[in-house]
Amino acid sequence: HALEPEYPAAYEQVLCLYDALDAEALQDQRQRLAQLSAQYRLSTERATRYITAAGSLVQDSLRVAQCCTDTAKAKAFAKTLARRYLPAGQGPAREDVRLLSAVTPKGIVFYSETVRRIADTVVILDDEFGAAGKAMMAALREEALARGLSFITCWCPLAPCEKIDHLLFPSLGLAFVTSNPFHPVDLPGQRVLHASRFMNKDALKLRRKRLRFNKKAAFELLDQASAIQREAKAVHDELEQIYAEALDLDYLNDLSEVFLSRL
Repeated sequence: HALEPEYPAAYEQVLCLYDALDAEALQDQRQRLAQLSAQYRLSTERATRYITAAGSLVQDSLRVAQCCTDTAKAKAFAKTLARRYLPAGQGPAREDVRLLSAVTPKGIVFYSETVRRIADTVVILDDEFGAAGKAMMAALREEALARGLSFITCWCPLAPCEKIDHLLFPSLGLAFVTSNPFHPVDLPGQRVLHASRFMNKDALKLRRKRLRFNKKAAFELLDQASAIQREAKAVHDELEQIYAEALDLDYLNDLSEVFLSRL
C-alpha cells in the first residue's frame, strides 16, 4: 500500500520505520522469511484464481437469467420505487463506492449490521440470480444521480463493475439491498421484493440444470478460496511475528516524540 507524498516536506512528512528493525536478527532469518513470503504469495494468488473462477460462474448464471427476465419491467418498477423513496437532493450528487461483502478466511462475510445502523427503511430484493437486481439497482443509481443525492454504491464482489448489490443512503436512513444465496438478508419488518415477479419461470426451468451446477460449483470454489486464505493468513501471521520480534520499540517511541514535537 505505497503512498508517495505529493508535496514532500511542504505538506507531508515521510517517516522511515525500517531503522527500527534489527537488521542482524532479520538476516539470520533470511531463508525462513524468503520461504514464508513465497508461500504467502502463492497462496494468495491461488485463492484469487478460485474466487475469479467462482465469479465467472456467478456471471454466467446472471447472463442466463437475463434471457428469462423482463428487464424493461424491472427498470420501470425501479423508477416507481425512486418516486416513492428518493426525494430531490440539495446539491450535486455524490457517489461513494464500498464493498459490503467479501470472500474472507472466515468465509463469505456480509456486513448486515452496517445496513441496520445506516437505514431505518430497507427495501430488500430477493434475487437468486441477479438479473432483475442488476437492472433495478442500475436504474435506482441513475435516479439517485439525477436527483442530486449522496449515496454509497456497493458492487457485487464476484461481478465488480457489472452488478450493483446494494445502494445505501445514510442521510435518508434508506437502503436498497440484494438478498441471494451468497449473502441472504434477514431484516424482519422490512419490505421484501421477489425478483421472480420479473422472470419467465417456464424459460428459467429449462435452464435449471445449468444454474444449479453453477451455484454448487461456485460455493465449492469459494469454500476452497476461504480455506486457502486461512492458510495464507497463518503464514502472514508467522511473518509478522518474526518482524515484531526484531522491532525496537524504544526507537519507535523516540521517533514518535521527535515527530510530535515538530507539530
